Amino acid sequence: DFGFGAFVHKFGSKSRNLQNKAVLPKEKTQMLVDHITKLVSMWADEKQMNGNKAFYWNIMNKDETNTISTQVPTSMEELSSFGILGENIERENGKRPIKSIAGKSAKI
Repeated sequence: DFGFGAFVHKFGSKSRNLQNKAVLPKEKTQMLVDHITKLVSMWADEKQMNGNKAFYWNIMNKDETNTISTQVPTSMEELSSFGILGENIERENGKRPIKSIAGKSAKI
């Protein structure tokens, strides 16, 4: 369990400020970074199989992955408040990391 209830998220800050204040312990944050990176790579592979020229870094770059992993958003509203993902990426893939975080929290 990530222990979401024990942490308070700060909204309205710039993403680079958010990265410095991790919600989870370092080892769990790194596990989440690795998990999200794999997930985004799978999305890119899926897009490539459908004939689109897409790479994981076009979907979510390292800074965005780190911000999501350190802040552990639990809703689309919270993810949107970070202002780190483009509108199209958020619309197409935004719910996917939220669902993944919820699913992963039960395993870590």
